[in-house]
Amino acid sequence: MALPMRVEAGAGPFSARLRLRPFGPITLIDVSGSAQRLIRDQAQIDAGARGVCFISTMTRHSGWLEANGARRGGETGKVTYVSGDTPFTLEFEADFAFISAMIPAEDIEALTPRYALAHGGEIAPPAGPAVAALLTAIKAQDGSAALENRLYTHFLGMAAASIDAALEPLAASRAERDRLLLGRIKADLASRLADPVRADGAALAARFNITRRKLQRLFQSEDTTLTAWVTEQRLIRCARDLRDPRYGSRSVTDIASSWGFADMGHVSRAFRKRFGVSPTVWRRQAAQETSPAA
Repeated sequence: MALPMRVEAGAGPFSARLRLRPFGPITLIDVSGSAQRLIRDQAQIDAGARGVCFISTMTRHSGWLEANGARRGGETGKVTYVSGDTPFTLEFEADFAFISAMIPAEDIEALTPRYALAHGGEIAPPAGPAVAALLTAIKAQDGSAALENRLYTHFLGMAAASIDAALEPLAASRAERDRLLLGRIKADLASRLADPVRADGAALAARFNITRRKLQRLFQSEDTTLTAWVTEQRLIRCARDLRDPRYGSRSVTDIASSWGFADMGHVSRAFRKRFGVSPTVWRRQAAQETSPAA
């Protein structure tokens, strides 16, 4: 999926290169070129590619990000975050290169509902350099779908936790602080979604220095439980992969295993309850929807 943007060339010869690479459920974007401005205003937003966000780092030289009325410098090792549904501009005064992970907004929103408030911000140290290093490593990775899923969940969890940490000073009430705490807990869980283990409530509560009762209340505030939330996130990712033509040769069992499910009987029952059909029928329906009319 391409992202509509308007390009304004700088002085001198113009060059630009865009490479897209699928990586698990996301797309990696490798961009380089000469001096220029890349503009995503409301016209480009209306043109398509909505519901995505971008976590990016420079790999050569530096640039500027303009968003939310602020202008922020970007350089190698710094990580910035933008929502694709909100205007922003990237400006490069010389030759440049950067990597960006184009992530489904629903993945971020599931972990930190206030993610849009972070638009145009920086993922600050110590997390920022770690996210940048992981993003660079992901770019060079060429492994199995299961490995890609594990790397993505770690990347997403780290990024979401950092976004929540940046929003914490804005929390004025206890309820808001609890929502941010729940976001950090979800980010921690998201980094382990691909691992074939059950969520350990006691260990999770200990990591966040809260009681198990407090942990239960946090999830109850959203009418769910720890186990139900983890299962829901895994099912959503399985459903997405089953509809992805890139994974057409992978079995349902392989896809379910890559998202941490160990019991296929449980997967089939939970999937049918969530989506109304079995995983096999879900995949067949997706293939029929995308196949050319006879």
